[in-house]
This record gives sequence, C-alpha cells and structure tokens, in this order.
Amino acid sequence: MNNWIDIHSHLDDNKLFQKSNEILKKYFSIKGYRLISTADPYNIDSITRTSEILTKYQNLYAMIAAHPHLASEYSNAIEKRIIKFQQNMKCVALGETGLDLHYNLSPKDTQIDVFKRQIAIAKELKKPLLIHSRKAESEIIKILFKEKFTYPVIFHCYTGSLIDARNIINQGYYLSFSGIITFPNARDLRDVLANTPINQMFFETDSPYLTPEPHRGTVNSPLFIPYIYNKAAEILRIDLSQLQQNIIDNYHSIWP
Repeated sequence: MNNWIDIHSHLDDNKLFQKSNEILKKYFSIKGYRLISTADPYNIDSITRTSEILTKYQNLYAMIAAHPHLASEYSNAIEKRIIKFQQNMKCVALGETGLDLHYNLSPKDTQIDVFKRQIAIAKELKKPLLIHSRKAESEIIKILFKEKFTYPVIFHCYTGSLIDARNIINQGYYLSFSGIITFPNARDLRDVLANTPINQMFFETDSPYLTPEPHRGTVNSPLFIPYIYNKAAEILRIDLSQLQQNIIDNYHSIWP
C-alpha cells in the first residue's frame, strides 16, 4: 500500500502552479490518497488558480483563511472572499490562520482580532482549523479555549517545543510534521514526533517550501511526501504501511 496524504501545500504558488497538472498526475499515480492545497484570500490569482485545479482532480481539496502575516490588511472584502470560497464543497478547513510572534509582520493585537474572526467563521461553518503558529502555541490554545472552539484543530508544520506539543496533544488537537524532520539539525523536532500519539499526527510538504532531504536546495512539491513518511516511520519504529493507514484513519476522523 502506498497511500500518501499531504495535508498542506501551496499549489497556487508561482513555483508550482505552471507544473501543477504534471505534479498532480504524478502524485495520484503513485497512489496519493488525498492532497490539500491552500488558497490565499489576499490574492485573487491564488483563489482563481486553486479553484481551477480543484475541478480537475477528485481527491484534491483546499482550505482558505487569513494568514497572521497579513492581519493588518484584513477587511470586509477579504472576509467575503474567505466565506465565498468556503462554500466550495471541496474546501474542507479554515487555514492557514493563527499567530506569528516570531516575525511579527502585523501587530499582535491585530493578529489576535483576525484570528478570532477566523475562529468565528469556522464555528459557523462547523469546519476544522489549520493553525499557523510561531512562538505562539500557548497563546493560541488559550484563545481557542476562550472562544469555545470544539471542532478539530491541526497545528501545521509544527516547529514548537515538546512542552507546547504536549499541551496541544492534551487538548485533543493534531500536530502536522513537514520535511524539517529530515534535516540533520532537527533533533528536537524528531523528539516531538516520537512523543506524539500516532492518532494525533499528520504529515505535509508545505511545498514549495521546506524541501526534505535528500532534495534540499530544490523546489519542494507534494511528490516529496514519501521522504517525510519514510523518515517518520523510522523515527516511530513502525512499518511504513502501518503509518500510512494510521494517517488515513486520522484523516477520516476529521473528514468522513
């Protein structure tokens, strides 16, 4: 069995879109099971591109939400784009959204306000949240608790500490791991993965970023997801086929 799920990619990106059909055909030919691409509500081209490729591939899905980097540019018009795109039957989550207290490209208070709006939309639509978090894990958990969000939550491309990971796990949320787990200097993140319950994890390429070993230095794509799974199976000391089935089970616990 070779059934891969890449829970987070950016096929709308200029580095991938022109080759997206070639990439997707290959991905599904190697028994890719599901693939989720992210649309950017601040970019009309992103929405158009994502909508276009969604119609071509049965097992391709999407998400959209306001990224914290651009929280200062949030408006009623942006929110309308998010809500409109969410009406697409193949849009399965609000994401990626959250807080980024590492780069701080928008003021913290503004990021929090916009994040709360995304939570409200997700609650209204009864959809999961896919979280972008940099140095903000505990803050995000507090907000989700205060806003009484009860739907699934996935922390995408997790890079936080083991302590914060345990906090996330204790809330019943999921951690998604990227190609970073293949990097030689990512020992701490591999330790987080080793301590994450198998029923609370996902994997992603976050392509075109974070290309896994041994392809670092090239443009990442969903075709590199096997390298991430193989490294994870090695870290977890389980058979690859067992890991794949567990991730499929996790996927269907959120999206039946």
